[in-house]
Amino acid sequence: MNNACRASIIITTYNRCEDLRECLASIPWALCESEQVEVVLMDDGSTDDTQAMVESDFPQVFLMHNEANKGPSYSRNRCIAAAKGNLLLCIDSDTVVSAAWLQTILDADDGNTVLGGCVEDYHDGHVQGGPRRATFLGKSLSTTPERANVAASANLAFPRTVFEAIGGFDEDLPYYFEDSDFCIRAHKAGFPFRYLSDARLRHKGSEHCSGQAIYYQERHSVYAMLKAYCRNPLLLLAFTLANGLWVDIRLVKWGLRGRFADCHRLLSGWWAAYARFLFHPERY
Repeated sequence: MNNACRASIIITTYNRCEDLRECLASIPWALCESEQVEVVLMDDGSTDDTQAMVESDFPQVFLMHNEANKGPSYSRNRCIAAAKGNLLLCIDSDTVVSAAWLQTILDADDGNTVLGGCVEDYHDGHVQGGPRRATFLGKSLSTTPERANVAASANLAFPRTVFEAIGGFDEDLPYYFEDSDFCIRAHKAGFPFRYLSDARLRHKGSEHCSGQAIYYQERHSVYAMLKAYCRNPLLLLAFTLANGLWVDIRLVKWGLRGRFADCHRLLSGWWAAYARFLFHPERY
């Protein structure tokens, strides 16, 4: 890869050696060479054969390594700091990109717009991540492509100017909601968003939170929105009331369905966000 690098594909991985092998094999390497696109990979403290596999099978990848698992936000920020490209394309290590994925994103790049691609289920092809728009609560809802303003980090691209203007991914949110938070802050900073239905990839993970992920999703989403509204007392109060009602509704619905363990995870995540916000003001 010469120094005139147009774009950088950013991947972080943790103990997903075989998934990563399939992901890297799907990347259009000939197009990467012709368009000056590099691949920067962070092995986030893996204990499997990830490093040896990448070094042996994909020597063209710029491989980085964390001694301990730090999470996607930290790892992406470090990859981007080392990357050469002005356009940054984030994908998950358990994805397989389509033939048109890279070219679609390169063609859509205007140097100012956040780009979200379509995420399909690896097994049956149903759309996991279509166009979505963030609400006042931070939670996103399905919308039309024209109104979309957030996308999953499994398929998210943005110019370096956006990354630098908003300070990158928030490392207080190591995973779960870090991608929505990034898009929300970019939107607030005035950067446009565009959803690309033809920039497709397949994702092996689920689009639904379950188990302990419910706790982390609630903790990080609430914490991020508290930080977003902390300088405006009226917005902060409105968010607290509205989000509290939303939590109550889910607790009732899940309780009626016998999902008591999930109710506990949800309530614990909500409280953990407020405890951190209220008792650690130095973090803001």
